[in-house]
Amino acid sequence: MISASPSVRRLISYGVKARRDIERLARIEDIPGGDMLGGYCAIGSRYLAVMAEDLRPTFCLGTFSEYTRITDRYKMVSGHAWLELDGYIVDITASQFTHIHSKVARNFGQKVYVSRANNPHYKKTHSGAAALKMVAKWHEMSLDDLCIKVQALAAPQRKLRHVEA
Repeated sequence: MISASPSVRRLISYGVKARRDIERLARIEDIPGGDMLGGYCAIGSRYLAVMAEDLRPTFCLGTFSEYTRITDRYKMVSGHAWLELDGYIVDITASQFTHIHSKVARNFGQKVYVSRANNPHYKKTHSGAAALKMVAKWHEMSLDDLCIKVQALAAPQRKLRHVEA
């Protein structure tokens, strides 16, 4: 276990539940690659942020990069969304990057991937309300409405609180 703050450890605990709910959505939608949660980063990250609203994690948007051994550089692979809290990245959809090369051994296949916020694979371009505004263009439905649909698929006893960005 990482030596993170109690808040980060609680966010990880929420992340386990959020990941399970997002996996359920991916199975229902039956989208190719959905088992690795490719394309679910914004929904998953927003869903986790709403579940963990008491912790006030930051919704982040940017790029995910792969390390290129020949050039000794990182090159952008995909746009991506994740959460940050207390200097840590908490990413419930990093499993879509299990094929990525890294300079240092990393296990992106974890259900909830956690690393320091200075991880070179993640390049943040927007955060908070600005990130949510950018992501709003990715889906026909609002992220919060999508989160409500994910919650409806979750166990009935777990109710998602609706929060404004």
